Amino acid sequence: MSDIIDHTSPQTRISAQAAEILENIVKEITELQKLATESADDKAFADSIRSLVMEYMDGRPHAMQFYRFESQGREAMEKLSWQDYAAIRLLDYLDHEGQAYEDLNLRGEKVANKPFAILRSALKDGTGEGMADFFEDMLQLFRQFKGELQHTLPAKEQILQWMADYPDGLDPDVVRIREENKARIIRVLIDKIDSGAMT
Repeated sequence: MSDIIDHTSPQTRISAQAAEILENIVKEITELQKLATESADDKAFADSIRSLVMEYMDGRPHAMQFYRFESQGREAMEKLSWQDYAAIRLLDYLDHEGQAYEDLNLRGEKVANKPFAILRSALKDGTGEGMADFFEDMLQLFRQFKGELQHTLPAKEQILQWMADYPDGLDPDVVRIREENKARIIRVLIDKIDSGAMT
């Protein structure tokens, strides 16, 4: 069994691009910097974030019910605000903080899921292995949680344009390419079997 990859290495400085986004986090979500520096450890920081989110959830009983799976379905989901979605996502991150998962992008290596430990490390001293995309996601998530990021649905025309820009699996050209590729693979297999390279 392999070691667990931990992206909170105190020896590694975050990239310049990540630091730039982190600077925006510090400016816009001022309480995070304070929580990071005042927390004794990563768990205390995560607990502080949970308290912040639960304070919001106290006034949103339907969001809390949805988070706890006490209410489900489309009707329950449609009662949620954009801010509620952010709170639920933060709680989900917190619920899974510290767990390890196999990352198929890394050929099954186990990776520690520590978004708040990564965030705290970067906020405290600019270290850790958090990437710019991670910090951008955190910035947008906390903007959403604070009610500063509005959810806008794309116009029907925009959706149709996106659909026209990218072929789907039923597009005649895609079907033809798949058929050609299938025939090529079968020819290669037959050649290998005929030559004795494959039995």
